[in-house]
Amino acid sequence: LVSKNGTIQKTANATLTQMLDVVFARLESPGASSMAQKDAFLVFRSLCKLSMKPLPEPLPADDSIELRSKLLSLQLLYSIIASSGERFRGGEKFVWAIRQYLCLSLLKNGVSPIPAILQLSLDIFVTLIKYFKAHLKSEIGVFFSNILLRILESSNSSGPQKRLTIQALRVLVAEPQLMVDLFLNYDCDLEGKGIFTSMCDGLSRLTLTLQALSETTEQDAQLKQLALETLVAIADSMVA
Repeated sequence: LVSKNGTIQKTANATLTQMLDVVFARLESPGASSMAQKDAFLVFRSLCKLSMKPLPEPLPADDSIELRSKLLSLQLLYSIIASSGERFRGGEKFVWAIRQYLCLSLLKNGVSPIPAILQLSLDIFVTLIKYFKAHLKSEIGVFFSNILLRILESSNSSGPQKRLTIQALRVLVAEPQLMVDLFLNYDCDLEGKGIFTSMCDGLSRLTLTLQALSETTEQDAQLKQLALETLVAIADSMVA
């Protein structure tokens, strides 16, 4: 994994992925032992902790061990969540670990200026909503408010950060039930954060702003088009 040879890196990554597949396949097998559950839990927790390790300043080169380690841990976490089975999704210990460790990792990595880190963090978040929405009401609200909406609204966030965020929203808003849940759980709650309204407002402002959002006017136009398409998708989901 620490080799700078691309072929060796790919082979090591593939081997590690296969090892994790075995660990989590044992968890989902009929009559899985307590040891299989413990192994899966410890591996998951270790990957979460590894993904939270801060990068040195100034930001390291693309081939640095620190950056590669963070990206690999996030890739493996995404794979675990995306391919998880019923024992993982329904296990109290794993839901607790997601709240305690993975959500914290996403909050730390979701503000990264490095596009690859942000992309993986958003992919994991979208997948968490798909499989663990019922368990993560407060955590979903925090991530929307502190990451997604902040990137949309901040003049300090870069064009790539805004583009990746809107792309993630575009995936989420295609699910009509999620739009209803966001509105009911966060906007209709007297103590809620008004997430649905803030999301629509943020996207609308992007489509209308005269400020530069990216490095070129062409990229700005593409970003505004993506924001507009997302607003249309929200409207479609609300009447579906």
